[in-house]
Amino acid sequence: MAYDDSKYKILELHGMPAGVFGTTYVVVVGIHTMDTYHKGEFHIITQRPSPQIESGKLSYDQSYAPEDQVAVNLDLMLEQSKIFAENRIYELLEARAEELNAPHILVEQEIDLQECPGRPFVGCRFRNVFDQQFTTLAKTTECKSLYSYLLAIRQIKPIERG
Repeated sequence: MAYDDSKYKILELHGMPAGVFGTTYVVVVGIHTMDTYHKGEFHIITQRPSPQIESGKLSYDQSYAPEDQVAVNLDLMLEQSKIFAENRIYELLEARAEELNAPHILVEQEIDLQECPGRPFVGCRFRNVFDQQFTTLAKTTECKSLYSYLLAIRQIKPIERG
């Protein structure tokens, strides 16, 4: 089910050597489902060692927190989804450091997610990058506007090299 009362942000991982994850995007989502219920999503799309997507979801019921202390809304769910994504990226970094036999990257790297200006997935579609990952993302997200964006970029024909 896709919800109208939702929003998303596309972030890009900066400061990491290209050999670790390559180009990496994180999509965070905030969703208001009904009444006091909210959901969040995070989707981590990495280029290396091979293109892949990893997703996670969270949910929260506003009735578990006093309104005068915590305002549960789309922005809070976006923020919490980003934190969950950062934690998961660090876990992926630990595994990648072990795989590359490069433990030094754990102390040298900082998880720096920056919001992407414009529509970065359009360029990916032109280059025919992350096509399968965007399809998976479209199938799993509950954010109507993100789904619509992904559906729209599917209409773009990749640039042919030649």
